[in-house]
Amino acid sequence: MSTLWDEFRSYLFLGLEIRTEVPGYAVVVAKVENSGRRTKNLGAAFLLLGPFTEDPVQTYNTIAVRTGLTEARYTDDILRSNASRTLVADGGIRQLIPLPFFTEENVRVGDEKLACSIPIKLEAAHYTGPYSVRLFVGGDARWMPRMHRSVHDVILVDPASSPW
Repeated sequence: MSTLWDEFRSYLFLGLEIRTEVPGYAVVVAKVENSGRRTKNLGAAFLLLGPFTEDPVQTYNTIAVRTGLTEARYTDDILRSNASRTLVADGGIRQLIPLPFFTEENVRVGDEKLACSIPIKLEAAHYTGPYSVRLFVGGDARWMPRMHRSVHDVILVDPASSPW
């Protein structure tokens, strides 16, 4: 019985990779892996980009206030966002990027490894220090309470090497 219960509670493995080979851009590779035997439906998947020293809820709420979304109290609340397109605040310093590759193009995550790449334009005037990139993923709320998972990475920008 406990093995069966674990199969329904097993989490997805999440990963982020940041590439900065092209001046002025970062490419974020978001990864979701299901090593379990049961397929999992994803109801929400977002990238949240903001200053490294800023709390992710504060980053999200800055975007929410400027774009008419409901503010979050906790990081779990970010997955309740109904953003269907990239939302940007403060000239690109803060971004909420929906990932339909995980929620629409791949209806279920089977025993597989999925990855998608997202280009982020780095404006030298804004990106002068480390910036956080967080991947938030939540399960399908129809079948069970939405499980919140996240992973974090950082973009390091050297203003001296920027073309701007």
